[in-house]
Amino acid sequence: MTMNPRVDSGLWRAMAGLIAQLGGTAGKIRVADTTRLSPQRDLEATLSQERWTDGTFFDDGTGWTSGLLPPTIFTVAAASQGGDSVVVGGLPVSSSRVLRRGDLFEIRPGGVFSDTPHLYMNMFDAPTDASGHTRLYISPRLRSGIAAGDMVVIREPHTVFRLASDEEGAMDVTPPYVANFGLKLVEAVV
Repeated sequence: MTMNPRVDSGLWRAMAGLIAQLGGTAGKIRVADTTRLSPQRDLEATLSQERWTDGTFFDDGTGWTSGLLPPTIFTVAAASQGGDSVVVGGLPVSSSRVLRRGDLFEIRPGGVFSDTPHLYMNMFDAPTDASGHTRLYISPRLRSGIAAGDMVVIREPHTVFRLASDEEGAMDVTPPYVANFGLKLVEAVV
């Protein structure tokens, strides 16, 4: 990555600080796949602006956005480490292809971030039943067990990475205006 320190001084300095804070391969960082931040259904949704119950909008003239899936849903049943599927709820009822093949999601046991990577890919289109539940077949297999009621993040899911080596992220700053650096991350699988 090449940055102009004059223009991007805050960004490259912040990156240098973050890399130093990781302490080499010992530290962990949560990162999202920036190419798949939303379910495919949301990318195709027709959005509308909803008013408050009194018929008004926010001060800036906008309303509540409707037409998207909720950002988080929940697990319906417990599943063991190594399982190849999870049952989730909180989705629109009786709908076809709510979550689609290739959608990513993150499980947060107990609703909190985990040091264990819990980013999974949905392997098949998933219709919902009359309760808004569906079974998602996943890859990779569950990295640890989950409980009923665990949070499932479907908008901006993240996973846990660490630097690939202690040498990652070394900055080469060439005065007065160029900073070059690169780094490799690997998923922090135990």
